[in-house]
Amino acid sequence: MYDKEADALPKLNQAQTITVPAWGARQLWVDVDTKYFKPGEQEIVLNFKSLDIEPVAQSVKIPMTVWSASMPAKHPFKLCHWGYVDRSILKDQPKKAVQDQIELLTSIYVCTIPPTFQFNEKGEIVSTDFSALDAYLDLYLVEGNEPIILLFHYQGGVRGPAKPGSEAYRKAYIAGLRKLVKHLESRGLTYDNWALYPVDEPGLTAGRVEQQIFHGKLAREADPKIKNYTDPVGRLTLEELDAMNPYIDIWCPNLTDLLLDQNQEKLDRIKSYGEPMWTYTCMGNAKHRTPIAYYRATAWLAWHHGITGTGFWSYCTARNDPWFRPAVNEDYLFLYPGDGVVHSKRWNAIRDAIEDYSLFVMLQEAADKAEATKTKPEAVAQARTLLGGGVYSVGVYPGLNGEKNDAEPDGPGATRLREDTRWKNLRQVRRDMVNCLQALTDVEKK
Repeated sequence: MYDKEADALPKLNQAQTITVPAWGARQLWVDVDTKYFKPGEQEIVLNFKSLDIEPVAQSVKIPMTVWSASMPAKHPFKLCHWGYVDRSILKDQPKKAVQDQIELLTSIYVCTIPPTFQFNEKGEIVSTDFSALDAYLDLYLVEGNEPIILLFHYQGGVRGPAKPGSEAYRKAYIAGLRKLVKHLESRGLTYDNWALYPVDEPGLTAGRVEQQIFHGKLAREADPKIKNYTDPVGRLTLEELDAMNPYIDIWCPNLTDLLLDQNQEKLDRIKSYGEPMWTYTCMGNAKHRTPIAYYRATAWLAWHHGITGTGFWSYCTARNDPWFRPAVNEDYLFLYPGDGVVHSKRWNAIRDAIEDYSLFVMLQEAADKAEATKTKPEAVAQARTLLGGGVYSVGVYPGLNGEKNDAEPDGPGATRLREDTRWKNLRQVRRDMVNCLQALTDVEKK
């Protein structure tokens, strides 16, 4: 069955035409890159003309305000989306998929292609193969991209006659990691550009915490500078979190389990470790989840919690064709296959979220600078309010305020009303922030 959710954003066709059924309507999505405009009040004009013997022409003027503040070249908020291009609906056009990820501000990539290290019964590595990993790196290590690569299931490439836990396996595992460090260094990757991701979602099933600790200990022995990543779920106990902590450098707790006030004590415990923290969410029926609450407001919730990255399952990793309702698996994707990548409203909402977070950082830095020089105290006070309660008023949308975040069961009318109210608030807070930033940065120009 065709899924009629108005979500996909294919580019206009070669003829720049839109077919509108009689008594019907069609949406046109306009994406404007303001770097080509000077600050101030601007206007773009869209010209339409019907394909008739006696055509009807219509122009639509779209006013907009271009602010003097510009987005940074490198955004501080990280984005991960588990996009396994090589096994996805985009596997036949990997370069286009990678370029799309870069353009829409992806910064964290999960690599499922480990190098292979064959070892003998003594734990000595007898052969090493980086070719598959290098092919992956060739796609992502392109000009303008500074990725963080999570090496998922590194241990899958350590192969030999001895089982995990044996001395031979330990020796091979450690030796392989040391070879990996040198190889990645030769590819221009420092310790800050990659991390090991040995186990997915510790706490989801029995044994995952123990596996995370096992591999973390081996990595620490191989090289204490190697970073270890984990994405725990809410079922973990405080004792399990503490046991994992010595071997974790990047925490990425599940948003639904740990950021929505359901496990506040556990979230506070993770924060107390003092390591970088991201978050992620993985809910089905993704095509029908609100772009504001599920996708965009996560950055606002992350700011509220002091979190510097977000993640979504998944960019492209599924067997189902997202143009149709999934026959078996739940729908998780936020793009569509076509000639290249066909964007969605939700994919654009994620990009907006990353830019929102950059605005928060810019406003905070401007307020800190003004406060240090004892200038513009009113604007500083307003900035603090906006970065606190203002951000939180949007950060509650993913689920803190108890409101529904899908189209059922209250129907499309109630959903639309709720989304309009949320959009009005988000837009107002964002405008207030830009005005406040303008007031604070005007001090520097005088």
